[in-house]
Amino acid sequence: MNESSPRRFAFPIPTWPVLALAVSLPLAAPMALAADTVALQIAPQSLDAALRAFAEQTGVDLLYAPGLVRGRQTEGLSGTHTADEALHHLLASSGIVFERTADGTYLLLAAETAKPRGENLSTVVVTATRTEREIMDVPASISVVTAEDIARQHVTNPEDVLRSLPGVDVTYLSGPAAAGIPVLRGLGLTFAGTTTQSLLNGMPVEPLAITRRYLWHLVDPAHIERIEVVRGPSSVLYGPGAMGGVINVITKRGSGDPYAQVQMGGGSHNARSVAASAGGSVGDVDVYFGASTYQTDGFKQLTETPAPWEAWYPSGYTDLDGRDGKEKKLNARLTWWASEDTDISAGMSYFENEGAVLGGHPNYRTEQEGTVFDMMLTHRYAGGQVLKAKLAQSDMRAPKRTFDENYWYGDGSLAEVAHDREDENTVSADMQLELHPSSDNTLTLGTTWWDGKYETTEYDPDGTVTWEMQHKSRTYGVFVQDEHRFDRLTVTVGGRYDVYEHYNFESNGAARPDADDKVFTPRVALNYGLRDGLALYASAGTAYLAAPNSLKYRNSPWWLDNPDLKPETATSYEAGVKFRSAGGVLDGSVAVYHTLFKDKIASTQVDTKWQFQNLGETRVRGLELDLNTRLGEYWRPFLNYTYTDSEITKNPSNPAWEGNETANTPKHKFNVGLAYDGPQSVNAQVNGRYVGERYYMDSNADNTKADNHFLVDMKVSKVFRLGSGPEWTASLAVNNAFDGTGYGFWYEKLDGRNYWLEVGAKF
Repeated sequence: MNESSPRRFAFPIPTWPVLALAVSLPLAAPMALAADTVALQIAPQSLDAALRAFAEQTGVDLLYAPGLVRGRQTEGLSGTHTADEALHHLLASSGIVFERTADGTYLLLAAETAKPRGENLSTVVVTATRTEREIMDVPASISVVTAEDIARQHVTNPEDVLRSLPGVDVTYLSGPAAAGIPVLRGLGLTFAGTTTQSLLNGMPVEPLAITRRYLWHLVDPAHIERIEVVRGPSSVLYGPGAMGGVINVITKRGSGDPYAQVQMGGGSHNARSVAASAGGSVGDVDVYFGASTYQTDGFKQLTETPAPWEAWYPSGYTDLDGRDGKEKKLNARLTWWASEDTDISAGMSYFENEGAVLGGHPNYRTEQEGTVFDMMLTHRYAGGQVLKAKLAQSDMRAPKRTFDENYWYGDGSLAEVAHDREDENTVSADMQLELHPSSDNTLTLGTTWWDGKYETTEYDPDGTVTWEMQHKSRTYGVFVQDEHRFDRLTVTVGGRYDVYEHYNFESNGAARPDADDKVFTPRVALNYGLRDGLALYASAGTAYLAAPNSLKYRNSPWWLDNPDLKPETATSYEAGVKFRSAGGVLDGSVAVYHTLFKDKIASTQVDTKWQFQNLGETRVRGLELDLNTRLGEYWRPFLNYTYTDSEITKNPSNPAWEGNETANTPKHKFNVGLAYDGPQSVNAQVNGRYVGERYYMDSNADNTKADNHFLVDMKVSKVFRLGSGPEWTASLAVNNAFDGTGYGFWYEKLDGRNYWLEVGAKF
């Protein structure tokens, strides 16, 4: 039987006229109504075989193109379900959706070609459990930002799209040479690093023992297929740093008919960009390539010296001009479908940028560049077993960061006082096997290995080396996760054991001892489907952040070593509800959580010297509400709200701070907006973001307080053709439309009202 031959339960769909004439053959079983429940027993197997079994056991008619299910697997199911429930479950790992026609026939379509339904909770995610699952079936608070969501906004940096999500705060610095740092659930930054794990295509690309985050420089927003955000501790699957959660940036792979497109844009502050991309399928190969350039004169982010800094900078610390900068980005991926059961892909991401740290300071600037290569293999075995193997290598550099005398001495001089160089390299490997011992059980086994190296050298203006430091870190771990389904209840239990090694630590030629941490992180979760479109969940888990050698061993006469410094840990409890109305008119989720952040590393005075110790403790509890609705055929209002109550419960190094709020954590935050996908290919979105007042420092001093702000962004776009030529897209965006005053990180102001006009053509 060839690819286009009719099947008993699966018919080829080359064109819509042919579909209109398709007639299914008689079925052995009486046809089930959508609301009827049927006892089903479908083993893990290929999706095609599972759909045949589904049709035989329910008696419903299915229509789909055989090529649509090529190479896809499903975990199967058992128990009593309606036809809709069962089909939702079987398709959860496929990226395929269904529509029911007037005569009761089920029509299967690729998700990207289906009519928008507003059913965000039917989105398939892989980050939360490392296996493909519908959001409704995952016991965690999850957000997914799609390429379509990104296109409705004007964002220069990929992390900017996260600002409108519940439970996410993004530190913001302007200019191509600066990147925001996303923080989940108010845990913030610590001396040991960031508490949110950021991944590129499921892999870490940065050394573990540093706090600089290059990932957000690597990809242009237009190169992203989707971003998956999983809130809550995730070290059981992703190792160190996943205390607040995980953010996985997934780039485009290219598929379907070949295409090419170009875009040009310009806007406020003399900003301009040029971008090009191409992709598509050629036989068994999918290809994607994207490139972009961006340049801006920037704006003044600091117009006056912050009050707490006046003593340090008597001559002022301000932007004298806009924070100018420029950047280039490349992303490419090639995927070969070796067979229906095997695909192999290789990808590359590259960036380079240069820009001002303070505008108008010619010797206070940064240059950065980096490259990431990765390879991925996925093989699907009979019975639904899946093997995944990944390998990534990254090389990140800051070839030159220049500092002026005003930065070091506060004397107002713009002359160079020093410059430095940073080099960071990492190699990571990841392998996992998804097993299905029974139709009700999914067992995931895996192992990971990361090895990172960090070097920095400081120079006088004449190039003389004044200081050098290097260290390496390595993590290898094993994890297991067992998902067992009891009719509507799914129980997930998992654990991970990591060994985190610090070695080859040298500072100015002085070698320091090696060290290691060994950490076990467990997690247990329950998910109960009350009915189709309504589920309750609860979870409890731990996560950790390793203590680097640079904190254990200090090469300074003013500091004491502390080889017994332990990893920071977080224990979190969470419960929530997810819902989706039958017609997709309303979907959303509500989550409440309680997190205890223990063994927080703090600096404390010991006699006349200082030492890093595990002293701090923070308690965070919060609520996240996410609502998405559909009004008529074209309008989609959305709303989310985040309440975060964070408190420093223990801080012996400064007891006066106990009871204070943690820095950069607003208590209240909400987003409200309206998206329009209308006829004549007109799309628009307006989004309002409210961020409550917060403090820049744990001291909660009055002069470290940022006022609340509410900013509104707008964008409208139109797709059209001129004769038989290419498909054109024109868009206009106005960010901060009402010219409000907002603050990003520390005392840095956000941009005022700004405009962006863009035109593109697709061939």
